[in-house]
Amino acid sequence: MKAAQSLAHLGRYCEREPDCTFLQGGRCARAAEFADPVSECKSLHPVPLINTRSVDGSVVIVGALVEGLQRINQQTEDDLAPWRGRHLHLHEAEDIVRRSPARVISVLGPYDAGKTSLIASFFLQMANGHFGAFPYRFASSRTLYGFQDLVDRANRWTGKQGEQIVDHTPKEDGNQGGRFLHLGLRPANKQDDRHIDVLLSDVTGEWIESWSERVDADAKRRLAFIPRSDGFVVVADSAHLIGNDGMEMDAKIDQLIRRIVSTAGRRTGRGLALVFSKFDRVIDKVDPPEETRQCDRASWGELGELTDALWSGLDHAKQAGFNVGVFAVSAFPKPLEQGQPAGVMAPFVHIMKFADAPERRARVFLPIPDDADCFQTMRRWKDEP
Repeated sequence: MKAAQSLAHLGRYCEREPDCTFLQGGRCARAAEFADPVSECKSLHPVPLINTRSVDGSVVIVGALVEGLQRINQQTEDDLAPWRGRHLHLHEAEDIVRRSPARVISVLGPYDAGKTSLIASFFLQMANGHFGAFPYRFASSRTLYGFQDLVDRANRWTGKQGEQIVDHTPKEDGNQGGRFLHLGLRPANKQDDRHIDVLLSDVTGEWIESWSERVDADAKRRLAFIPRSDGFVVVADSAHLIGNDGMEMDAKIDQLIRRIVSTAGRRTGRGLALVFSKFDRVIDKVDPPEETRQCDRASWGELGELTDALWSGLDHAKQAGFNVGVFAVSAFPKPLEQGQPAGVMAPFVHIMKFADAPERRARVFLPIPDDADCFQTMRRWKDEP
């Protein structure tokens, strides 16, 4: 009976949610909101099933799902959705930005700093409804398969040192600039039905290091989204910073921060979050400071003493008008079934706080001419004591 019900679930489709992932992938992107997404989601409708019999006599149940998938396969390239499901390239992200007030968050850092692990852990927190102080809840994703790949890989991690938690972002050939993961979010207040698109950059560390050292034509194309970004998350490996070659890494992070400042443009008030990643590896040497002292260099122990260049870069960002925050994060301190991440939501809370605050410009007051008509002079009467 259960097997028949399970097959019957495949004979459902979503006609009111254009971004529904159930039809193509068999996974509900909003599974965290329902105990049983298939039976509880009001957007799913049953469709008639067709029984056929295979050559060996076994019964095969075929529903309208098959016909729907065949129609998708027969569509021309112009009819297909403008995204691939695993990640978005720059031109695909531009389509989203043009159609909605999307938030673009640049997640930047050297190779193996933990950028992709941070994004994967952030997605897991959101998808499971553990958004804490973050002002939004998970609603959808156009790169759900990309997130699923990251989660599946992280789920196989055994906790051994040196074993890769998630796959490194591939170093692509550079023909297309940028690489993004997409989240569709709704405000935590369920009375507010807005839908917010958030694009998280997932660019390989080699590109970022090359861009921070020297901006050539290729680097400009690959990171062309930097001036449009609404916030920046700079990821630095805390264990690397206090290791034997920590001075070199300190200089790289400083150089990266200064490159962000010089490239980001004149738009002030954006958030910049410095993330000391993999903090579980240095917790025996450095105690994370209280929230009110996180921007105080002296409160970070060895991480403050050994990183002159990094803190100089943060001071430079503050002077340029960035709202700087510093955070200790352990995206995957233990295998998924053994422990929870620490501090993952805090840098994104910081970034969205300023990304959601529109830049306010000074009001322009036009002078009132002496020979103004009565309607214009009413402004003078209002301003006079």
